[in-house]
Amino acid sequence: MATKININGKLTSLPGVYAITKSGIVNPPTNLSYGNIVIIDDGIGAGYGAGAGSLGTAKQGADSIYEFNSLQQLRDFVKGGELWNLALPLFKPARSGAEPISGVSKVFLIHARASAPATILLELKNGTLELQTVDEGLNANGVKSGSKLASGYAARLSKGILDKDKYVLSFYHGSYKGMDTLNNVPFDGIALADTKSAVVVSSPEVATIQELAAWMASNPSFKAGFVLKSSSTTTTGALAADDLTKYPDFVLAAGATESYTPEAFDAALQTINSLDFTFLFSTQYADNIKHPNNVKLLDFLTSGDSKFERFMVAAAQADKAGFNTGENASIAAAHYYNSDKVILVHGAAKLTTPTGFKLVSQLYKAAAVLGRIAGLSPQTPATFKRIAINGEIHKLDDAELELANMSGLLVTHYDYELDDYVILQGVNTLQRNDYLVNEDGSSPSIAVKRITAQLNKEIVVNAKRKFFGKDNAGPNRNTVTEADLKAWLEGFLQSKTATALTDNLIIRFGSVSATVSGDNYYVQYEFVPNFEVNKIVVTGVILEA
Repeated sequence: MATKININGKLTSLPGVYAITKSGIVNPPTNLSYGNIVIIDDGIGAGYGAGAGSLGTAKQGADSIYEFNSLQQLRDFVKGGELWNLALPLFKPARSGAEPISGVSKVFLIHARASAPATILLELKNGTLELQTVDEGLNANGVKSGSKLASGYAARLSKGILDKDKYVLSFYHGSYKGMDTLNNVPFDGIALADTKSAVVVSSPEVATIQELAAWMASNPSFKAGFVLKSSSTTTTGALAADDLTKYPDFVLAAGATESYTPEAFDAALQTINSLDFTFLFSTQYADNIKHPNNVKLLDFLTSGDSKFERFMVAAAQADKAGFNTGENASIAAAHYYNSDKVILVHGAAKLTTPTGFKLVSQLYKAAAVLGRIAGLSPQTPATFKRIAINGEIHKLDDAELELANMSGLLVTHYDYELDDYVILQGVNTLQRNDYLVNEDGSSPSIAVKRITAQLNKEIVVNAKRKFFGKDNAGPNRNTVTEADLKAWLEGFLQSKTATALTDNLIIRFGSVSATVSGDNYYVQYEFVPNFEVNKIVVTGVILEA
């Protein structure tokens, strides 16, 4: 009996000569993101923000995560408030000459709130229309200031332009950004009296309620912002002049609600593990620096629940009085967290304006620090990197700078040699900071921890794709051997090794080994991280003439 062989996936016993082609090319490993962040809005976005909460009406959990790749996308979504303000330092944390320096790559935002949509009810002469907003929460409710639509949604019925016997139904959203209480001015500098509501979508000129309902059912722009919940008509369903008399102005959306609760925060936290991010940005700061939500974030990062090694960035106190006095002082908070997973920023700041200075909170400065770090490759240290502030509320003296550094508190200061405001040193809150790397692998250096986190993340993802991503082959002891694993890891590490021409995560590696036990492979390697350099000592020797 003739034996069979597999040729290009087909078994054959026929004798002959067969030619096949295989790839001898090994594609480089995928470089994964390192600048993505998550913000769980646990109250800072109250009254603002589109979409649904983590315990929303139309969406819940993972469906309530929203992502943004640019400053404008995030600002258009949140529409106003403190998150609108923080978008700038996150995406544009510094400037080099006239050009902004890039910050975070992507923001994932989850509102940790129960939420419900708003309703717009039009009771017309010959029927009714009941509409619901896609956005949920208080920002969906229309609010007027005088004759202006300040915030939220509203509808307005008007006469046709081309055909005066027809009507147009338009939908608006208020554009007031809210008050910056630190400076007692609107966040965007535009007073409420000067704001203009924006048209979201307008219907074509129509004569009947039925035509309006048909347009609502088919128009993508309408459906992106609203839902037609119900409609009813008389025999004709005609729109009439009486409708303009009854609704001469904005018809405000109403009935939307929002509620920030521990349950909603827990629901939000449970959604993030599968996201591709490196940093969590906490919005509980100052006297709330030890808030239960911050503790939950730290537990997520340190308990083993997080899929990859990730980090939390938070803000402590604003001024000298809060630097080292009291249980919630910045120094005390750094000692409290005592983790290489937590980066804690001290001090509020000032920005220049056409008329002088304005204040920005320590949370704003923490956002700039996070944007600056996230915009750098992991092996590039944050030390001495400039951020876009123009003054400090707390000008630390040399003794305070030393205390902050030794306490794991990240601070900024004006550097006269660099002629700008810079990060003093990229440190986290780990208190075991006598050595750059401790025996347990922990480190007080943000750069070292980012290197190890990125290296581990890329090994996991690329190895999984390489050895577990084949639909019709392996992995088993025959298709994946110790030699295969060793060769793959050596190739991967080589691709992450710095050269004279290319900076990278590590300086060198060695001692790669792979062993098998049961259905487990154990692979081990040694490496030297691309350690930061933050001190240079130059010694001059005086010689006799």
